[in-house]
Parts: sequence; structure tokens; C-alpha cells
Amino acid sequence: MTDHRHLRPRPRGADLLPRPPAWTREALCAKIGSPSDWSPDPSDTEAAEAAIEVCGHCPVRAQCLADALDRPRLAQGTIRGGLVDADRQSLHRRRRRQDPRPRTMVPVVEARRMVRALSADGYGQGTLARESGLSRSTLAKVREGADRDVNVLIESWVADRLRTVYRRLSRRTPDPGAHTLKARRYAAARGWAPSAAWAGVDMADPDSRPRVHDIDAA
Repeated sequence: MTDHRHLRPRPRGADLLPRPPAWTREALCAKIGSPSDWSPDPSDTEAAEAAIEVCGHCPVRAQCLADALDRPRLAQGTIRGGLVDADRQSLHRRRRRQDPRPRTMVPVVEARRMVRALSADGYGQGTLARESGLSRSTLAKVREGADRDVNVLIESWVADRLRTVYRRLSRRTPDPGAHTLKARRYAAARGWAPSAAWAGVDMADPDSRPRVHDIDAA
């Protein structure tokens, strides 16, 4: 039987993610041990086995694994859903081979406007990368280019993920700091409107415009 004495109790509600979804409150890793127990050194097989055994008894193991597969960059270097990086990558490759569905592509217009609006709100590329699980290079490709270019396409899952992040972050105020100020200055120099100016506007419509005058008047 694996010795769990090194897994020290810690405060209820502590998690591995900066803004965790509700299911993480039921995760065993949120109630025992420390975050480092689920990020063991690759050579420490005993520590990895101890963490994996805990995962085997976790009531939200399936949700944890699904989240890790959906946001691999955020889960990198950790044990999630009872699997290490290599095992999750192998599972992801097997699932892709078994999925015969073609990739669905959509115009970049809406996603581009959402990323730009969040930048104008004060969210930098680093924050957006952490929140979405997308790489900075992917975000840069989405962000840069003509505002109404319907000929540029992105995969629909990228647009869906950015839409989820946009709904979440546009309701918040970013933490003050140098990165927030830098993001706002970058957006202002390019004339990008904040999320408030897009309220009630169909961002996916190439002919739509942000309500900048309404924001100025307020």
C-alpha cells in the first residue's frame, strides 16, 4: 500500500488553478497534500504513484482529465485525472485518430474582436493564454489582421474557447498593474474598443461596429 504520510492536509478550497471551476472543490487534491504533490519530478516515480493512487479515489477524476485534455498547456507538468503528461498526450492522439469528423472552420471576425476587446479592457496575452489554454502564437494570429476579414478562418473549437473566456472576463475588472496598463495602451494605440462598447452588438457580423460614442457619453 502506498504511504500517503507526505500528503499533508491543507485548507479546504485550495486548488491548482487560478480561477478553478466549481467541480474542483470536490477534488481530493484540493483537500490533502500540496500543489507540488501533483507536479512531482519526472524521475520520482514513487511520488507520482502516490498522487495517481489518490486520483483513483477522486469523485471528479473524469472532469479533471477532461479539463486537462482541453487545456493541455495549463496542465503541463502535472498529474491530472490520474495521468501524467505522456499518458494524456497518448490518449489525446488515440482519440484524434478515432474521430472521423472533419475540422470545422469559421471566420475569425468574432474571435479577433473578442481578443482585441479584452486587450482594451486590460488583459494581456499572458492572461488570455492561461485562461484559454491557447498558445500566445495562436492568440497573436487571431488578434492581428483586418477587423472585417471574413476570408481568414480558424477552427471552431478555438472560437468557442475564446467565446467562453470572453463571457467570463468581460464581466470582471482586471487586476491593476503594469501588464494591465500595457495591454490597454497597446489596444488604444490601435483603436480597439473595450468589451463595454460591444455590449448588445453582434461581434460576428462583419458590418457591425462598437458603440464607442455610448461609452464616451457615459
